[in-house]
Amino acid sequence: QFFFFQFFVEGMKAFDVMCSVFGKKTVEKITNIDLHVDFEGQKLVDELVRHVIEAFAVIGLLVGFYLENFGISVKICLLGIVIASIIGIPPWWFYRRNPLKWLSVEERRKEEKKAKKEKKRQARKQRHKSSTSGEKSEKK
Repeated sequence: QFFFFQFFVEGMKAFDVMCSVFGKKTVEKITNIDLHVDFEGQKLVDELVRHVIEAFAVIGLLVGFYLENFGISVKICLLGIVIASIIGIPPWWFYRRNPLKWLSVEERRKEEKKAKKEKKRQARKQRHKSSTSGEKSEKK
């Protein structure tokens, strides 16, 4: 508990120092940056990072083979990792194009009740269908 309190106090001191240097409005804008990424954004990040790393790996190996220099190959591959990190780590705005619509508790309960009613209706319909098909087969 003491460690957490000390960490909190140090954080507040750092916040005060940042406010005095940059101004309170600027610091509040920085601390209020939206950090979430939606599911489609996660898929896009995965594909972009994978393609960038693969492309730089192929280019690095080809250039290193042509120049007969393994160091150049490694440096080109590392450059690809740095570029992929710049693309993938920050939550860029284009990773948040498809936000999730969360249901409120009341809406969720209504949806659950509708689903239960629909399930019961389908079960009754199935029972009715099976009982009527049984009667038809008996009549024949």
